[in-house]
Formats: sequence, structure tokens, C-alpha cells
Amino acid sequence: MTAAPLAQIRHCPSIAPGSLSCIVPKVNVVPSLFLMLLASASAAPIPGTFKQIDADGGGWFEQVIPHSSGRLYGRTDVGGMYRSDDHGDSWQFVSGDLPHLGCYFVQGIAVAAGNRDVVYQAVGTSYESENPGRGVWKSIDGGGSWTQVLAGVNFSGNDEPRWGGECLVIQPGNDNELWAGSRGAGLRHSLDAGATWTEVAKSTFHKSSINFCGIHILPSAPDHLWAYGDGGAWFSVNHGVTWKKILTSKRIYRIARKADGTTFAAGLNGKKNVLWRVTAANWATGPYLKKDLYLTSYLPALPYPPDSESHLATVQVLANGDVIAADLFENTCRSTDNGATFNRLPMTLTGAFPGWSTPGITSIDGGRNGLIQDPTLSSRLFLGGGYAPFRSDDGGTTWRFIQHGVGETVAWRANFHPTDPNRVWLPLADLGCTTVSDAGASGASSGYIAPRFPFPDDNVMFTHRLLISGSKVIAPGGEQSTHQARLYQTTDNGATWNKLSGTGLPSGNNRELVEAVASADNADDFLVFASGTTGRGAGGVYRTTDGGATFTQATGIPAGFQSGAEFYWNATLDRDATDASVRYLFLRTRGFYKSTDRGVSWSKTTAQPRDTYAVMHVDPDSGRIWVGAATDVGTVIGLDYSDDRGTTWQALSGVESVTEFDVRGGRIAILGRFPGDTTDHIYYSATSGASWGEITRPGARFANAHALAIDPWRAGTVWISTNGRSVARFTPDP
Repeated sequence: MTAAPLAQIRHCPSIAPGSLSCIVPKVNVVPSLFLMLLASASAAPIPGTFKQIDADGGGWFEQVIPHSSGRLYGRTDVGGMYRSDDHGDSWQFVSGDLPHLGCYFVQGIAVAAGNRDVVYQAVGTSYESENPGRGVWKSIDGGGSWTQVLAGVNFSGNDEPRWGGECLVIQPGNDNELWAGSRGAGLRHSLDAGATWTEVAKSTFHKSSINFCGIHILPSAPDHLWAYGDGGAWFSVNHGVTWKKILTSKRIYRIARKADGTTFAAGLNGKKNVLWRVTAANWATGPYLKKDLYLTSYLPALPYPPDSESHLATVQVLANGDVIAADLFENTCRSTDNGATFNRLPMTLTGAFPGWSTPGITSIDGGRNGLIQDPTLSSRLFLGGGYAPFRSDDGGTTWRFIQHGVGETVAWRANFHPTDPNRVWLPLADLGCTTVSDAGASGASSGYIAPRFPFPDDNVMFTHRLLISGSKVIAPGGEQSTHQARLYQTTDNGATWNKLSGTGLPSGNNRELVEAVASADNADDFLVFASGTTGRGAGGVYRTTDGGATFTQATGIPAGFQSGAEFYWNATLDRDATDASVRYLFLRTRGFYKSTDRGVSWSKTTAQPRDTYAVMHVDPDSGRIWVGAATDVGTVIGLDYSDDRGTTWQALSGVESVTEFDVRGGRIAILGRFPGDTTDHIYYSATSGASWGEITRPGARFANAHALAIDPWRAGTVWISTNGRSVARFTPDP
């Protein structure tokens, strides 16, 4: 599903681009604590393997793009790109070598007709508008490696236009000619396989309000080009030299044409679904006859609020001339009479169901878009959608999930069971959470929250940090329609879930629970942090002593602090390793706070780490408090630590910037940079930072990583959580 913007992390300027070596200056520290800590002169790669926990699918798998050879490519909203060579029975992730977060927001894919290994993708999104990854990337080895061929141009990878067709297409009959419709930066054209690009029709398209959903070219009429998106649809009969606006609409999501040129356009007019049929006796001169087919009059009312947009986002003409149109969240309909009438398809599901699917489900009940017919077999259809792609082998009568290998879920820091070394809990967006029972060896997971509270009870839900006590697990978080606070609980390792009442928590919208910490000596005593602006009865720290039934707001939290929301929060809670009464809180941009009464009241300590744009974690073994900072100041900040509960702070030398990290027993894993890095890397130290090795590498760069967890049971094993690729477990070689 949709992922909101991640933190806009600040970083130091690079010192030596392309180098992983760093010369570390000496720093003065308290002699009785540490003489001096040095980063290694070279962070050598750590030999090891990655195991993906795919969470059984998840996220938005928006479109399947077939090649005449039978190969499939697939694009997702925030999780990169996939490839299948067995008609979708399994998928291979092909975005692992891409270096920037912006590369994972895919809006368009184009495959060369003459070579299935030559593939392009258009990436970027509105809220990462300056990300260096945005643009067009090319692979000549089926996605094994990538080269950026168009930079500085944005696309709509996680914006609403992504639900449309392909914004990047290859000209039929010429594999070297490409068209790319951008997000607010016009229509681009290349005649040399992406080596150079020109902008065409600037007076028509170079407007910030025109965000392209797609470009359509009928192979039998290669000079006819449709470009469509926000504002409507434009048509060219002379290979893009001149353009005429044919349809005016809030947004046209997708266009399909029949062999005779009859054109169908699916989109929105105001908040009403529209399906246009456009015909012409002569497409070069017109007149263009346009008719709104009023598709919604054939369909039952959608179960959504009256002011919501239901998004008619799919239209496709099959090889036999039938027309299929689908709403984004409900209803797929078929016409056998050129759009005169439509009949709703049952979309019956068969086969094995994912663990997060709603119990008793019999048909696809939401999240469908981009129906495509397999060019190698007309009875085989593919459908993109929320959580997973689907396939039909009987022309659309029955469907089955084909999500194996797809791990497109947004995930957060892994949580480990205190006594069971094989059980690991993974907090997730949309699905709530999941658990593995074999330390991740199989990649299989179970125990999802989502199927227990389907829409409209709770839309999709999330949790950031699980509170684990034996078989009882409490998942503080929220749901994604109103972003209200939620507390879910299981006492049987996720086989069933129930909601806790949470009386006393703020009950309004946008008050999700974004952070939590348990007591070491009482499972019923824990703290949560309600999101949004802090204040009385609003955002801030809340404590329960009865297992989540009732809460009382803590005092001492500064009012007016913006603590964030689901995908970007500014508060980190943790507890002292030995004193059961002490809790810690770090407020990004405000600093370090401490409570000595189990979180009832808080005060800001006199001594503070060097930087406040930071996150905090406590080493549960040593008790050392660590603060990792990402900074835009031209000095090395990185990691600070305190061995006296925040009374004094020392600097760990050599680490330049830290986006996230974890610590345990002197082991440190960071998502950050040493001097010379231009992107975040994942580094690991087993020596309290005296020496480092690198986990990331070519093919496994994890450019969308945003949380790490050190496995307490397996030395050197690190769990990597990502913004759209679920969770990977790194295990070092023996």
C-alpha cells in the first residue's frame, strides 16, 4: 500500500567520493571511561549471505509488464522492480544494485521487443523530488545491473498517477526510440536507446500541473501517440510533432485502443469514475466522437465515503476485442459489445492464499489495477494490485495469488523473543506485523494482524515496536484511514489478535502510537508515544500499569513539539538496563530527556549529545546509551554515548553520519556514512566501534533500508528492515 515520505535525513558533505577509507582524528574522552575509539582505516566487506523474509507479499504491486518471450517484469510503488521467468510462479528482485532511495519508486517499465534483457524503468516520487536516483535507468542484463540514462527528471512512483499505464514506452518497430512522460517536467524523447534525450512539445506539457500517468502507442498505428495524466489526454497523429487535447478530465489513468483505433480512456471527472470511448472516421482530421460510457451505472455502490474517489484506473482491450475495465478498489467488468454494456466479473480466487489474506475470502476484494493479457497465451491474464499480483489461466474466470518472492512490505526494526531464539517478530506497515518461528531460515512468516480486522473495522494497520513477554505480544500502532491510535494483543504467537481499550489515550485522528517501551520487571507497565503535536491530551508519552486498559499522560514533555506520524517519527523511547525506574527519551531537534519514576515525569538533562537531529538506543547488555546523528554540519558527528545515564557524553570517532543503528553487548550496526561515502551503507562492528566491516555490497546495497537489529542469539547476524522490501537477515560466514 501507499507509503508516506521517509525522514528527510541530513548528511555531511562527502570528503572523498568513491572511497570507504577514513583517517580518523583523535578525540578527547573521559580517561576512566575510554581512552580513545578509532574507526577502522578500511571497512572491508564482511563475507556472508542474505535471507529475505518476504512477508508473503504486501504493498502495491501495480503492474505486470509481459514480453513476447514470456518473461514478465513487475513494478511496485515503493519496493522496486521484479522479474519472473515462469509466468509469475516466482519472482526475482532486480533493484538490489540501485544506489538511491528514489530508485525504488517505480512508475514505468519498458522492455525492448527484440531483447528481453534490455529493460528501462522510470523512477522517482513527489516527496523525494531532489533524490539523485530519480530519472530513467537502463539494464542490458535483465535487471542484474543498472545505469542511469536520464537524471534530474522526476516521476510519480508513489503518487496517484502510478496507478495508470506505463509512463515510459519504447516506440513499436524501433527498440532505440523511447518516450518518457515525467512528473511536471514535460515529455522526453530519445532516439539512441536512452543515451541522449530531448524535451518535446514544451508549450503543451512542461507545466507543473501535468503529471503523466502513461503513454500509449498502438503497434499497428505507430505514429499515433496518446499521452495522458492529470488534466486529460492529448493525441498526436504525426509521431509527436504536434499534439491536440482530446479529453479534459481531472485525471486519465489508462488508455487502450482497438485495432480499428477505437480508444477507451479510464479516469476521473471530478470525483466520478468515467470511461470514455473515442472514435473518429479519420484520426488525422477528426472529428473525434467522445462518449462517457458511465461505467459506474452498471456497478453496485462502492463501500467508501461519498466524498472519496474510487479511481477507475484500469482499461484493457483483449485480443478478441473485449473490453475490461476495473475500479482500483472494487469491481472488474467486461464488455463484449464495444462498451455498450458491461457485466461484472466474479474474480473468484483459487489456490493457496497468503497468510495476511482475509479469512473466508472467495474473490479479489480490493486493490486491483493494470490488467494485462499474456502475449504468449491469450487465456492467461495478469492483474496488479494491493498486496500482490494475480494470474488467471482461464481468461479471467478464476484467479490466484502469484506473490512468491515478492516482499514489498514496509518494515521496521525486528524484535526478538526474550527466551525463544527462533522466534523473531517483524513490525510492518499495512499488515500490522508478522513473526518467524525458525530464525528466518525458511523465509516463511505468520501471525499477521491485518486479517483479523479487515476493512471497514480497521483499514490497514501498522506497528513500529512490539512489546514481547512470553507468548503475549502487544503491538502499539495505528490504522491508516483516520490514523487513530490502536493497541493489538496476541497471547498465542499471532494465531489470534484482540484490541486493547487504551482508555486515556488521545482518541482523535492522527494520534497513532509511533513508539513504545516495556518495563523489564512488569509486562503490564509500559509507555507509548502518541504522534502529532505534543500537548495536554494530545501527542506525548502515556503510561499504563494495567497492560493497556488505561493510560495516564506523562508530564515534562515540551508542548508544541511535532513528533511525526507513521512513516516519520521524531521520538525514541528506551529503558535503563539495570535500574527498573529509569527511562530515556530522545526528541529529534529537542534533545535527550530522562525519567527516574518509570516514565511518569520527564526532564531534559543538563549534558546533551553533540547534535539533536538524532535517534537513541540503549545497549541492553552494557547499559550504555547511544545517540546517532545525521547532520548537515561540515563536521563529523555520527555516534555519541553515555556510560552514566546521560550525565556526561563522549564521542565515538570516525563515523560521519547515522540514519539508524542498533547496539547490543558492544556490537554496533549502523546505517550511515564514513567520510568519503556519498550514500548510506550498512556497517558492523563487534568491537564497540574500534574496527568496522561492511555488510552492504554490489547487488545488495539496501538503498531503501531504514532500520537495523542485531540478533542477540546469533553472533554477527543483522536484520535489515526496509521501506518496501520487507526484511532481510544477514548472516556472516563461519
